[in-house]
This record gives sequence, C-alpha cells and structure tokens, in this order.
Amino acid sequence: MRLDELFPAGLTYRQCIKGGVYRLSDAVIAKRYDDWAVGERVMRLSEVVRDAGIVVPDILCAASIVPTIGTRGSSYLLMRNVPGQFVADLDCPSRAEAEALFRDSVRRVLSLGIAPEGVFWFQNSVYGNDGRVYLLDLDLWRESCDGETRERYERALASPSIFEYPIGRSR
Repeated sequence: MRLDELFPAGLTYRQCIKGGVYRLSDAVIAKRYDDWAVGERVMRLSEVVRDAGIVVPDILCAASIVPTIGTRGSSYLLMRNVPGQFVADLDCPSRAEAEALFRDSVRRVLSLGIAPEGVFWFQNSVYGNDGRVYLLDLDLWRESCDGETRERYERALASPSIFEYPIGRSR
C-alpha cells in the first residue's frame, strides 16, 4: 500500500479517535509523533515485548510527512487497528478473564525491566475480538524499572479494581 493511498486528503479532526491517533481505515491507524526519537523508541520496545510473547499492536511501517511552507512536519507509526473493547469498559465475565490476561502481561513487561507507564489509564489496554489483551501507548513506557517502581506496579496489580488504582509516573 502506498503512503499517498493512506493519506489521500491529509488527516482531519474527524478521523482523530484519540489524541494524536487517526483511523485511516478499519484495519489501519496512524499515531503521530512530533519527536521522532519517541517513535523509534516505540518500535524498539514493541519488538522487545513482542519477542517476549507480550501482545501489542502490529507496527506496519513508519512514515514522515515532510513539512511544506507554513506547516510542521510529523512522523507517524502506522499500526494494525485492534478491534475489541477497552479492558476497563468490559462487563463480567469477559472482564475477569481480560483482567487476568492484563495482569499477566504487565508482570511480564516488568520482568523485562521495563516500566509500562500509563498502562492503568482507561484506554491503554484492549481486549481484542481474538481473546487477547493488547497493551497500548508504548510511548509512555520507560526502558528502566527500579525496585520501587516494580513495587508500585505489584500493589496496583494486586488491587481488585486495577483501573481505579491511582498509579502514575513517579519522578
């Protein structure tokens, strides 16, 4: 697929489904990065966690839109859209199964020495129609995880209402 087929008329607000995320088709989304170093880190993290068996959306390719006079260029990662529901939106019994898969995935990320910052936020995990939990927004993740951070995550994962646990980025 050619890039001009994916961006036939530019990106519009109507196509924006979440801050900086655009639906290009039912199968493809694009996530914008103003700092391409973040996009490169996402690609690297995606490969590491995927090799460990953790489910994240497939990255199809990277694309840069060259700025024209009076505009700012941007870089995008084109990813496969994951049909499903946000884990936090699910009702029982699917929610119990999805939360178990979510907890297992987060623990596996932590075992790699990666801090999946933002993973507990409402829209950062999807229970796919294929029965797998996809972790999203790897751009928030940190490539190092100290003991204190790991303990914070373990306390959150032990909470019965994992998406209500107030966990955020510690500095």
